[in-house]
Amino acid sequence: MRKWIYIIGLTLLFTPQNALANIGDLQVGPGDVYFSNPNPVTSRTVRIYATVHNVGGLDALASVRFLNELTNEQIGGDQPISLIAGKTDDVFVDWQPESGNYSIKVIIIPWTPENDNPNNNVSTASVFVDRDNDKDGVGNNLDIDDDNDGIADSDDIFPYNPHESADSDGDGVGNNRDTDDDNDGVPDIEDAFPLDPTETTDSDNDQIGDNIDDDDDNDGLTDLQEDINQNGVVDKGETDPLSPDTDSDGTNDQVDAFPLDPTETTDFDNDQIGDNADPDDDNDDVPDTIDTNSQNQGPII
Repeated sequence: MRKWIYIIGLTLLFTPQNALANIGDLQVGPGDVYFSNPNPVTSRTVRIYATVHNVGGLDALASVRFLNELTNEQIGGDQPISLIAGKTDDVFVDWQPESGNYSIKVIIIPWTPENDNPNNNVSTASVFVDRDNDKDGVGNNLDIDDDNDGIADSDDIFPYNPHESADSDGDGVGNNRDTDDDNDGVPDIEDAFPLDPTETTDSDNDQIGDNIDDDDDNDGLTDLQEDINQNGVVDKGETDPLSPDTDSDGTNDQVDAFPLDPTETTDFDNDQIGDNADPDDDNDDVPDTIDTNSQNQGPII
């Protein structure tokens, strides 16, 4: 009696395995669907792979189908596969998607379904397809310079425009196209400081804008000393704060005894008469016409 119970038990124990040995069971499972580029981008073709296993005891033939699970649209054509029992092989299709999130479904379609277990014939894989603005093969999310202009996205006001990277006045127009980058009303081609809205001119070319420079013409006289009433106009008796030589006689205003008289520059005896007009430059009572040294107040020898 015990012998028969033992035989029946063995029969029940090995029946599933014997049944499996009589079919060619193709399987695709978790992790069996993958991509040639785990970070695909819109500008490049990505290859979708499926690894198929024959877990049965017989050789098997089938087709493998790839689908966009969200739309149920097929990707590529059915891929035929033939597998020896216990072996594994891969099939693939090429795909060039638009950007977005996708779920790819792979379905095994056995040629002899009666010899196949249908419970392991489907697997899916999710993937995000990124935009690739500069088409360098690196998606925008991973690319540190999306427009490939040499300026990192973190420092680029226009990360998708290779012709622009800065917008100094924040008007939405990049500096390369903007004719007034600091929006101060003076065109960049006329602005000594095109990126500084507080400065437009540098009369003495000392790299300090006239608004903060206390000597705009660099003649040694402050703007306040020259434009005494600070009205921006060269009034009578004032020198020009924007010209180091107001009377254009070749002598700097600071050292010109007569900065408003182009005919005079010196006054040796400080009598308020310029040496050119003064008949006695050194005021020694000897006329310059007979004074052998008109700039010496000592006696004539």
